[in-house]
Amino acid sequence: MGFGRVRLRVAAVATAAFAAWAAPSSADWQPAVDLSPVGTPVGVPCETGRPSVAASRDGSFLVAWQRKLDARGNDNTLVEARRIDRDGTAGPLLQLTDAPANVGTVTSGVGPDGSGIVLWHQQPPGLCGEVPGPILLWARRVGSDGALGPVTQGGDPSDKALVAAVGLHRSGDATVAWVDQIGFEQSVLKVRTLPAAGPPGPVLSLTPTAGQAEGAPVVVVDQRDRALVLWESTGSSRPSGSPPPGIRWVASSTSPRAARPTPKSTPASPPTGRRAWCGTTSSPRRSRS
Repeated sequence: MGFGRVRLRVAAVATAAFAAWAAPSSADWQPAVDLSPVGTPVGVPCETGRPSVAASRDGSFLVAWQRKLDARGNDNTLVEARRIDRDGTAGPLLQLTDAPANVGTVTSGVGPDGSGIVLWHQQPPGLCGEVPGPILLWARRVGSDGALGPVTQGGDPSDKALVAAVGLHRSGDATVAWVDQIGFEQSVLKVRTLPAAGPPGPVLSLTPTAGQAEGAPVVVVDQRDRALVLWESTGSSRPSGSPPPGIRWVASSTSPRAARPTPKSTPASPPTGRRAWCGTTSSPRRSRS
């Protein structure tokens, strides 16, 4: 990598047999290969080149990244991806964005059959870091054969989508969660389903009041095809009788077919500290951390 020029590289553990319990040595790793053409780390967006990877049960991987074409303009970044087969062979380069723009912060997810989805954020032209306007959330599917689906709106057009996460169901449906900043120190956690076929589902808010979602959400799908969304809550801007300010981890578990019931009430004076919440229980549960 020379000054002002960068490309994404990958190295994989070789398939040569070795003890399952032994840590791989340098001899077990395949030589690194270039995944992306050369780009530049200079200029907007601030995190050009940061990759995201997801692994499928079939042994394949989906890797995505953002690549700034040159340092002369602010709105000339592409979102690209490649599939990596289970034998380590990298597939063809896939361009996910139709045209260069101020895009970044990619997130990839993959299903058990090797098909996946990539999310990315688009900021207003020419801005980086703190932005006043909407930050759009986009999504595009990548088939197990590398075929691309259409670009889909992940969130509401008016959202300031800061961070996002995605989980894939066996059906191919995707559960997408993101933090939407609606004001100063006021954010909400939103979620929607992107079906494998058909229009996107409705946007739902999992936080009852503003100021209760911080950090990056996490989405996982279990063997029963339920999605679990985890996010961090500060407790600011809270209604009367709600938990006091502090950092809490909050979880909401849903079914892809119907939402699970959420707690209707909380204790009047719960203890402070980090707390774990679950949408399938009737009361919050103190964590040991």
